[in-house]
Amino acid sequence: MRLPDGEFAWGLGDNSKTDFTVQHFKAFARRMYKSYMGDLVDTNLFDVQLQTEIGIMQDKLAAAGHIGLHTRGVLDLETEYASGFKQRPAPEPVCVVFSINGAGSHYDEGYPYDIGQTLDRAKCWHQPIGYDTSPVPMMRGVATGVTEVIRQLNMPRGKKGLNCTALPWGAVAYSMGAIVFMIVLMRVLFGDLQQFKRTYMGSAALGNPMRQHGHTFPGCGWSDGEGIVTPNAHDTPVDHWDFAADKAMPGSPGDDLYTKISKAGVSDLTAADMRTVWQIIATGNPLSLMGAVFMLMASPSFTGTEAAAIAAIQALDFFVIKGVTPHTSYQFTLPIPGDPRDCWELARGHMADLVARLPQPFAA
Repeated sequence: MRLPDGEFAWGLGDNSKTDFTVQHFKAFARRMYKSYMGDLVDTNLFDVQLQTEIGIMQDKLAAAGHIGLHTRGVLDLETEYASGFKQRPAPEPVCVVFSINGAGSHYDEGYPYDIGQTLDRAKCWHQPIGYDTSPVPMMRGVATGVTEVIRQLNMPRGKKGLNCTALPWGAVAYSMGAIVFMIVLMRVLFGDLQQFKRTYMGSAALGNPMRQHGHTFPGCGWSDGEGIVTPNAHDTPVDHWDFAADKAMPGSPGDDLYTKISKAGVSDLTAADMRTVWQIIATGNPLSLMGAVFMLMASPSFTGTEAAAIAAIQALDFFVIKGVTPHTSYQFTLPIPGDPRDCWELARGHMADLVARLPQPFAA
């Protein structure tokens, strides 16, 4: 028989020649509920006796709080689960968190992936984003990441086939992955992807090269500067947390040059100098660090001072050769005065909190 909601169930008069669910249930019920179902006849016919005794069993289960919505006197799926005849499946997750790692990495490594793996799997699908993480030219790879995030937002999940227009979603990203995510987030908030705006629950980015000027997270004692990538993000939501290393933070080797430039400049390096570096990384194709340096020196917007040249070459060195900088030390940097938690742990805690307090409205 079919119930009004379309679910198939067994009811009075059903007697299949190919499916022996009724007969198997009778054998199960005689063992498990023998005080009042021990006399069931071993046939595959759903008769009046079975209807009556299933109703009694359902009443007892309901009185004990062990059964959900069901149809009395019918062997429906909820009755099969509540009686123990079938094992109730674990509930499906109710949100999605994307992890998007930085340049030169694989999808299953780095700060974002490690954070995603710690989240409550009973409530959250952790979806790593695989994309072209080639450092130079960076925007070519970023475009592939943006395409993949949008595909995953539209991806049906679970038995109900819901995508992120219905499922709450968030992200944790690092470096190049943060560029990918911020491009998508700006389109979600203000552009052509606003079908995903209502379900956006928050995010975290470490070393975000698109960081809006002064935007960090609650409690951070240092917020000056902005990202190297233009255009920067704007009107960033309060539930998006940016972590930007500052030389004043305990554990930081210095300023993260990709998230801390400002109109006043970082040391002797001006915003224009750093944006010259970005244009080379974004669209150029130097075969070596030396090739990148020649492109830098040839740029009319580069100031050419000795200090600027040293700092800019260090920046190029990170992107081309992946040298160690404050940009890669977020697991040691402590961004809240007097708080022993590093940036990684704070980002993990923020994402875990977002998942724990579902459902929640979009934080404007």
